[in-house]
Amino acid sequence: MSNISTIFAGVKTAVTASVGSGFAPLSHVADLEKNTFTGSEKRWGVIPAAATEYVGNTSANTIAQGFRLILTDGFVTSEYGDSAVVDKSVTLMGALEDVYKHIILTKAGAPGVVMFVGNFSVSEVLVWWERKIIVVEATFDVRSQTRLG
Repeated sequence: MSNISTIFAGVKTAVTASVGSGFAPLSHVADLEKNTFTGSEKRWGVIPAAATEYVGNTSANTIAQGFRLILTDGFVTSEYGDSAVVDKSVTLMGALEDVYKHIILTKAGAPGVVMFVGNFSVSEVLVWWERKIIVVEATFDVRSQTRLG
């Protein structure tokens, strides 16, 4: 199994361990708008992003593989303000942080190949008002090494 496959499986395990059974996997991670969110707004998804090779060691190949982590939840609108959106946004941001900490502590489930987890970055909260869905997304890198030869 390749490092990316092992790490991807470990990241998905970390997400399910962190957010628990209250969240279900997204049906469509690459194209979020295809999700129906019928019956379950609390969803998660992970997809590999760009990767960068670190040159310098002739006996090993070091790669920083990026990942996108997505969490969603629904909200109820109120004529008195958008506090539900703000509260759920804060909760989802906290959940992103919890997942990230779990990935760091477990070395993405692949401690034999993962050297470093870092470059955590959270994008601005996306609110789909017409669908009553909040989307938060984070990116991070997992640096791994493979011995050559």
